Amino acid sequence: MFTKDKNKRAAIAAIVIVMIIAMSCVLYLFTDVFKVKDEQSIGINGIGNLTSNTAFNVTYPTSGELGQFANGYSYVFTDKDKVDDFRAGNIDYDMTILKVDTTQPHGSQKNPYVIASIDDWDRFAKNLDVGTIPNYGSGKYFILANNLDFDGKIFHPIRFFNGTFYGLGYKLQNISVNGTAGWVYWNGSNYVQIPTSGASSPYGYGVFCRTLNATIADLIVENFEYKQMPATAIYTSRNVTSTGGVAGQSNGQDYFLNCQTIGAIESNIVYSHHTPSAGIIGAHATKSSAAALLVYRCSSKVSISTESAAAFTTIHSGIIGDAYDAGNIVIYDCAANIISNTNTGAHTSASIAAGVIGSDTLYLENVIGTINVNTTVKAGSGALTGTYANSIVASLKNCYVEGSYGAAAGPKYAYAGVGAAVQVTVNGSSINNINVVKPPDVNYWTSYQGSYGIRLSGHREYSTSGAMLTEAETFFGNNYSQIWDTSKIGSNYEPDNSPVRNYLVANITFKNLLSGDKEEDITSVPTDVYVKGDELPSASNNSNFASYISSKPNHVFKGWTMDKSGESEPYTTLPSGVFGDVTMYAVWGLSEEYVNANITATLESDKEKIEYDSVDSITLTAEVEHKTNSGGMVNPSVKYKFKQNNTEKATNTTGKLSVKTVADSGEYKYTYRITDGSEPLWYYDGECNVSKSIEIEKGKLTSMSLEDFKIS
Repeated sequence: MFTKDKNKRAAIAAIVIVMIIAMSCVLYLFTDVFKVKDEQSIGINGIGNLTSNTAFNVTYPTSGELGQFANGYSYVFTDKDKVDDFRAGNIDYDMTILKVDTTQPHGSQKNPYVIASIDDWDRFAKNLDVGTIPNYGSGKYFILANNLDFDGKIFHPIRFFNGTFYGLGYKLQNISVNGTAGWVYWNGSNYVQIPTSGASSPYGYGVFCRTLNATIADLIVENFEYKQMPATAIYTSRNVTSTGGVAGQSNGQDYFLNCQTIGAIESNIVYSHHTPSAGIIGAHATKSSAAALLVYRCSSKVSISTESAAAFTTIHSGIIGDAYDAGNIVIYDCAANIISNTNTGAHTSASIAAGVIGSDTLYLENVIGTINVNTTVKAGSGALTGTYANSIVASLKNCYVEGSYGAAAGPKYAYAGVGAAVQVTVNGSSINNINVVKPPDVNYWTSYQGSYGIRLSGHREYSTSGAMLTEAETFFGNNYSQIWDTSKIGSNYEPDNSPVRNYLVANITFKNLLSGDKEEDITSVPTDVYVKGDELPSASNNSNFASYISSKPNHVFKGWTMDKSGESEPYTTLPSGVFGDVTMYAVWGLSEEYVNANITATLESDKEKIEYDSVDSITLTAEVEHKTNSGGMVNPSVKYKFKQNNTEKATNTTGKLSVKTVADSGEYKYTYRITDGSEPLWYYDGECNVSKSIEIEKGKLTSMSLEDFKIS
């Protein structure tokens, strides 16, 4: 039991406990606050969340439905109606910028549905089938406004899609769909398997299982994995179980523009029918010959492994797997890299378009493809395009392809350029049966060239690809520099490494920021369009802007920013993710001559050593003095950042810091930013060259002796 002094001891113990708890709370809160600051500074300095023009502007006017952009917001998309004029050189860009008008119906082109999260994607998938979006999106517009990463999350494919989907260059990442448990749709109350027969069957699998009169533009599907696609009934006399990186089956007047994919399609099911698979579209099949297909600026890197029974054919391709009675197929400015694996009895493959049977005409222009097939079966295959039985007319221009076939571990043989039943048109006449496969010791070109400029690399040994790529790079570099990034030709064609990827454009207005959030027009730098990597105006590349700079004394131009706070680093070239209508502000610094003549920084302390007793403290005083002179900063403000042992300690505008705990010991210095009062983006970042060594020794909590704490 306690002695007679137990109340006194209990009180002292309580005080000590309270002090310990209080100190713990203070230290915890202090640490937590600065952790948050660090996270914020990373976000501010990383221009992604400031320039990506994305979901940060999304509102949800109706709970449980898709969002919308703010009124007046701009977005950009590759425009199907501008493709021909752009390719002909009649216009400078193949894109359109639209300004949002929220007075228009939600889902219209000027007020599109916005998908900015995985929850939004699930709403999108549900509402297309049984929800608030009728006819599977027919006549409606949808925007992907953020990268969506499905790693470890369930991806729900779109069963039917009849509308317009603008990906804005964003990614659907790490998609994995496997078997009957994965290929499902929302029936109004549950997720159930997508039907494999009847009117409700899509007959295909992909992000969009089936499209009809749809437009899908500027979408990236990165690291997709489609497995064990359930066998479906036959849509036409040939086309079933179609799988594509973007769309499984296209059934109408469809447009696929600026789409890039990388991934794998795998199944060990032995299908009792033909099975087309491809990096972009599994199959284009229609019962109307008037329904054409346009694939433009698309690229893929895909590995495909599927099997069919002996009487049927596996069909593998980089862009489109199969087209049957499908009107005109037009493929412009595309690139593909495909690995094909199968043990089937019959196999047709190609880097661009494989099974093209019964379509009116196949137009291929400006394409590069590479295919490596791990089988000796090659029915109707070709490095560029294949066929299976019926003849087809192909109009070819500037096609550079090569392919190999053979057992995975055995010798490889070269594919010819096109399948045996393909007729190639040159100057109105056709060249038939150019599918003679040469042995690997034959190393030469077979080139059909007329006024159409056909360059077809058939009959080429697979291992010697350098000449093909060199010739292609030279051609595309000279003639299609706006479409092709020639430095990426012959690479693996991953989405961010595609030679044809369109990074969209920003329509930029350049201004100078003044106090009170006012803006000064820089009329000497006109509003113009820029794409990722373009050099922004500077004194060295814009004489009018150089004249403007010279009119502002003591201003050193540092670059441009969209961040009015001035926290992000300015940039001199357009970063990725900036598009639509954008205002950029000039960022200014000070010359070293000005700083040396007008700015001094000091650091003082009222003492440098104390014994910790929870009462006494040391006050550090930082001070930046700025002389005023003609043309100098007006009413400048200073922000101080104290550092303890080179680690950020505190930020304030007073220049004072109080320290008193043992943990506060160390070497102190500070950096500062001095900002003009009239131009918030005119600033100078400096560092005080004086430091202070602070020592706080561990003291005593009480002078009581241990005798007072005896316990009997």
